[in-house]
Amino acid sequence: YEKGLKVSGIDLSEEAIEFAKNKTNNRIEFKVGSVYHLPWEDNSFDIVLSSDVIEHLEDVSQYLKEIKRVLKPNGKCVISTPIRITEIPLDTEHVVEWFENEYRDLINNKFPGSSFYKSHPIIFMEMMNSVYFKKQWVRFFINLLSIFGINIFQTFKSKFRYFALQYSVSINKV
Repeated sequence: YEKGLKVSGIDLSEEAIEFAKNKTNNRIEFKVGSVYHLPWEDNSFDIVLSSDVIEHLEDVSQYLKEIKRVLKPNGKCVISTPIRITEIPLDTEHVVEWFENEYRDLINNKFPGSSFYKSHPIIFMEMMNSVYFKKQWVRFFINLLSIFGINIFQTFKSKFRYFALQYSVSINKV
């Protein structure tokens, strides 16, 4: 948390907002609201981060339109979502999942020239879901590293073929 840095968050659930406020010591501005109608003015943010939200939405086009609206010109947007590996989403709470080429087309339609990355080899995700890795500290440690920009999966030299997550990094070109 840097001095002068303003961080905001949004969720539909008041309960989720209260939980987040308690975890962050009120250093982040949280609002109850919808990603379809973000409660901020146009050109409000230098960076928008949306982690594992897009796959839960019915109206993805409106969601992306709202992100573009609140981003400043040349602002950056990072969106992460699972990579679709089956015809029907494996997670019953997901409305939709995208194969890599579908996700690229979706994002590039709103943010042309985006960059795309993959992370979390499926084998490690399966291991984390196994009886031996169901310890919360394993997940916490991996997520903690990612906060500092460390992706432990990028250092492997075996060139994994199948990954579980895909990321887009987009610039709001006006």
